[in-house]
Amino acid sequence: MKFLHHILIVTIGISLAQPLHAQMQRTMTFDASTSFMLRELNAMIVQNEEGLHVEMIMGQPSGDSNPITDELQRGDLILMMNGKRASEVSVLRETYEKLNKGDEVKIGVRRGESRFIVRAIKGDIPENVPGRMVLSIDTDDENAPTLLAELGVLVSDNNSGIQIMSVLEPMLPEELQDQEIADFKIVSINEKTFEQAQSVQAYLNSLDVGAAIELEIEKNGLAKTFELTKQESRGNVRMNIDN
Repeated sequence: MKFLHHILIVTIGISLAQPLHAQMQRTMTFDASTSFMLRELNAMIVQNEEGLHVEMIMGQPSGDSNPITDELQRGDLILMMNGKRASEVSVLRETYEKLNKGDEVKIGVRRGESRFIVRAIKGDIPENVPGRMVLSIDTDDENAPTLLAELGVLVSDNNSGIQIMSVLEPMLPEELQDQEIADFKIVSINEKTFEQAQSVQAYLNSLDVGAAIELEIEKNGLAKTFELTKQESRGNVRMNIDN
């Protein structure tokens, strides 16, 4: 399978509560190669020619003022993470992935003339996550990838099995965070084997919230097994595929 964009474009739509119970929906598009979602602070960080800046705070209207300096707000410039200077998303992601769950995440921020540190605990995810996620995929292959929302991955069928094409950071279960699973093939789920990705999707959908998921994957003779628990849905997910 050949992808026009191996790291896919993610569009996140958020319903924002307004006075008188009116609803406003804001949708923005981010390229995963130049953006990073820091879930502990509900912040989408984007790389541009000026460096790294906070493009959106999830669950809060863009542009809202926030005088509190222990939280990020839209427009903040990210200078470093845990003492390491960062001007590219790849550096930010690498530094984050080296942290263990429970470690402190320290973000160096510049807001106007002020400089300060914003702190969070890795793995401490706020509840006000986005209500809807839309994945826009460009592919020149007739076998479109399949979203396994319970695992936070996109998979595709090929001659050698069901392969994990890419991971979707905002959707990854806690047990799969910081794990190298891209390009691995799914061997079994709960000791069941599958020939098609859509069969895996149907099986995962059939499980009740709280059900155990034993995931076995393999790549070049290296096998990994993970014990997961099916979580409640974080919102609606829709895929748009352009061939």
